[in-house]
Amino acid sequence: MLARPLRLRAASDFNKVYKLGRSAHGRFILAKALDNRLDISRCAVVVSKKISKKATLRNRAKRRINEIVRKNWQKINPGFNIVIVAKAGSPEAENILLEKDITLALSKLGVWGK
Repeated sequence: MLARPLRLRAASDFNKVYKLGRSAHGRFILAKALDNRLDISRCAVVVSKKISKKATLRNRAKRRINEIVRKNWQKINPGFNIVIVAKAGSPEAENILLEKDITLALSKLGVWGK
């Protein structure tokens, strides 16, 4: 899990990212990003009940995506609010495919790649 200052938590920030942010689709995720005019980037992961009715599977998907983002945080450019939304198949996806999907989507948005 990311440190508290690096997490996107306010509902107003989520709404701005959903409304005004650019998006990039991958096979297992949808990434949305918006400039935040800060020196740091903030990130959140969303897994809805559409993915699975079981909370254990939703939490597993969220933990896996959070871990991939945390492990590669130094590669994320500062100054963005990022929301990663899990798609169907993400709880069962292999870690290497999930990581590739996340990096590709964030690269398309210009968030990835120091």
